[in-house]
Amino acid sequence: MAVESGAGGTPLMRVYGLAEGENMPALVGDAPTGYLIAEGQSPDVDWLGEWSPNPETGVIRNNIRENWILTSVAVGLVRYARIYDATGTVCHVQGDAAEYVPDTENPACFWFFGADVAAIGDPITLGQFCLISGNVNP
Repeated sequence: MAVESGAGGTPLMRVYGLAEGENMPALVGDAPTGYLIAEGQSPDVDWLGEWSPNPETGVIRNNIRENWILTSVAVGLVRYARIYDATGTVCHVQGDAAEYVPDTENPACFWFFGADVAAIGDPITLGQFCLISGNVNP
């Protein structure tokens, strides 16, 4: 899996909030926008798990092998997430983020439990992560 091998073992996830009028960076190589809400290292070297493709929609959901828990450093609503290498230097993946609500059609790439952070130090847990593949044949 190119995403997992690119980011390497125990990558760092950072989640960000956005002020009015701000947007997620256009490319993973661009500097982050908004403000850092939380971050945390993957608890497992084999963090990405198995793919679960849906050929009709092209959405590939991923089964995270471990609960990826981040610790908040600021309050606010998580709007996007980025996965960096273990040093936190190179971003390999980014996507929209939202509160995890089972069985909904939310278009976010990352779904979290606790995405609306009320207090510094509150945990945020990754519930689901998906990628959109251009190589899925409907």
